[in-house]
Amino acid sequence: MSLAGFDFQGLNKVFVDFPHNQATNYGIWIVKLNRALVYQCIGVYHLKPEENRGRHHIFIDVLDEEGRRYKEASILWRWVGSAWHTLRLTKPDNEPAADIPLSKGMVVTLQVNGLSDTASGFTSSWPDEGPGNTLYHHSFYVVFQRRRSGVVVPDPPTEPKSLEERLADLDKRMREIERWRASMEGDGR
Repeated sequence: MSLAGFDFQGLNKVFVDFPHNQATNYGIWIVKLNRALVYQCIGVYHLKPEENRGRHHIFIDVLDEEGRRYKEASILWRWVGSAWHTLRLTKPDNEPAADIPLSKGMVVTLQVNGLSDTASGFTSSWPDEGPGNTLYHHSFYVVFQRRRSGVVVPDPPTEPKSLEERLADLDKRMREIERWRASMEGDGR
């Protein structure tokens, strides 16, 4: 377990392979930037009560193309009604690279180097979910990765995949997700 109290490195691996926003139920949305090379928001995670332990922060990591931490990036962030602030990625490898305290009433927006997707809607103003996640004590983990962006049109297959091949691909992905879930539950998450 990391100093942060949650498996952020495990989440990084999942988000690199399966980018997704696990915090849409908490009002988090991502606006994609359509450029050739960009920092894409590949994952957002709302900490569970036992992981959060009463904190109110946004924990942030930025990865390079290969999925390694990229400390040369800077986080640009603001809350509604404020100017943009810059945050350096200075934390040690056993915790997320940066964090921003979420004060009562703040709604925060994040970018990387001003050349990234925009992740918005971070607030601690959510109702109680048990010890560790109470009103004004909710935290999030956000991961950006430097990636090639834009619309990629794959070469058309020479022969369309059969229904059986498509179902086999879907079944393989579902097994991978279930293995990840089981590993997270095995760690007491």
